[in-house]
Amino acid sequence: MATVSERKPGIWKVQYRAPDPSKGGRLVQRSFTVRAPTKREAQALADERELDERRVHVAPNQYGTVADYLIHWSNNRPDTSKGKPPAPKTVERDKQYVQVINRHVGAVRMRDVGKGTFDALVAGLRSDGYSSRTVKNTWSCLKKAMREAWRNDLIRDDPSAKARAPHVPRSEATYATFEDVVETAGYLKGHMGRPDLAVYVRLIFSTGCRPAEMLAITWSDIDRNTHTINVDKTVTEAGDYQVRRETKTDSSTDVVDYAPSIDDALSDLHRVHLETKADRGLHWNPEGYVWPGADGLLPIRPTSLGRRVRDALRAIGIDHLTLYSFRHGSGTYMLEGGASIKEVQDHLRHSTAQLTTDTYLHVTERLRERKRSMFDGV
Repeated sequence: MATVSERKPGIWKVQYRAPDPSKGGRLVQRSFTVRAPTKREAQALADERELDERRVHVAPNQYGTVADYLIHWSNNRPDTSKGKPPAPKTVERDKQYVQVINRHVGAVRMRDVGKGTFDALVAGLRSDGYSSRTVKNTWSCLKKAMREAWRNDLIRDDPSAKARAPHVPRSEATYATFEDVVETAGYLKGHMGRPDLAVYVRLIFSTGCRPAEMLAITWSDIDRNTHTINVDKTVTEAGDYQVRRETKTDSSTDVVDYAPSIDDALSDLHRVHLETKADRGLHWNPEGYVWPGADGLLPIRPTSLGRRVRDALRAIGIDHLTLYSFRHGSGTYMLEGGASIKEVQDHLRHSTAQLTTDTYLHVTERLRERKRSMFDGV
């Protein structure tokens, strides 16, 4: 039973003995203070905490070092808070982070993990020349793993509670203008002989879709009578390349509109696909993907497509843009045209308007000119 002694009015010192998992379940002295108006209430709080600690399962010392535990954790990832398994891309990415973590702090014993472990990891990553974003993501991976160890009673305390996350300077995302889209699509079609990629770029800008969502589109998803596209799946490139039957978020699943001016290019692209299927047989592109890969079974890989688009961007002198710049530019172009934030949010299929304004909208020169003209004559 815990002993309680008053240090000063309302503050009580509590002492008891409880098993320590890091020491093989051996009983150790615990001491802390509680706030309570009476000794009876302080005793009740102390007894409750002592009982909770004595219920803790003393796990065997099977993960002696951080490296041992992280390897096990990365290969046996628990479900997310929503009860779903983590995305394959997340699992593969965290395995890469684990390799980096183990190089720097893998030899640390699990029972010795603390704030200093996280600080040593950050210092090592920065000395290796990693970017601020990579340092933060690696730090977060170690935090997730250690919190899981704490929840499973492999370690006594959460070592990340006192560790401060490394700072990541906020950088302005790039966005493509209407002129950039026209020039990029023209180069892809005229100089690189890829009219299919020209249509892809125009559709991303017109619909505001994510690049991976657009790659998963099939011909049955496109309704050229109403100029709409059914967006209900995405592609993921982690380990085994696959098409997932769900979008990034529930709010992302929707029917989106595209510009009628793209109809002719879509018709030409569909005709080419029908001719290819006639030549190669029904086994080619059985799902009917608009942008099939070389094998005709899955869509073209995002990295392969992105490399070709980057080549075009580099050739026309706007190599600071990426595929996502066309999605960013889609929302910004609507804002320049006078659309409200709620309209842009609906166009980009965001769950909140805050995400739309903070991340995807940019103050362009046209918006600055509009602001200056509004106050002209004051």
